[in-house]
Amino acid sequence: MELLNLEKPTEVLSEKFTVSTSEGGQKAGNVIYLKPMLGEAVKENPFKLTERKYPVDFATPVEDTYVCSFTIPAGYKVEESPKNVLLSLPENAGRFMFTVAVNGNTLQVVSKVIIRKPVFYAEEYAALREFFNQIVSKHAEQIVLKKG
Repeated sequence: MELLNLEKPTEVLSEKFTVSTSEGGQKAGNVIYLKPMLGEAVKENPFKLTERKYPVDFATPVEDTYVCSFTIPAGYKVEESPKNVLLSLPENAGRFMFTVAVNGNTLQVVSKVIIRKPVFYAEEYAALREFFNQIVSKHAEQIVLKKG
């Protein structure tokens, strides 16, 4: 693990990992099912109530970026992958971007969640809840690699 910009308070703090694991995928015959978010997926919507009477306070704006590159095993190709998506909250209060790109035998997955405003009022709750539903749904999608 490498921490980037730790001594630069005006720069974005980043962690860089190199990981080798078999837990992000499952092999079945000549097919590999890959969970591209590994352990970083948003698995559950934190906003479970259908209505809310009080504001949601994030305290500060949030930016969470996940970038992961996978080496596609020799003889395999991408059969199915999540569609790229770009979602925005009303009034540009937040944004979610998810992309999957293949370049040769490298597969790159990028997920970026940005919450620009720290406080969402009760009347904005439904949009915020649906925004996180979409993130959970997209992070659960798999990539299918097929030999052939």
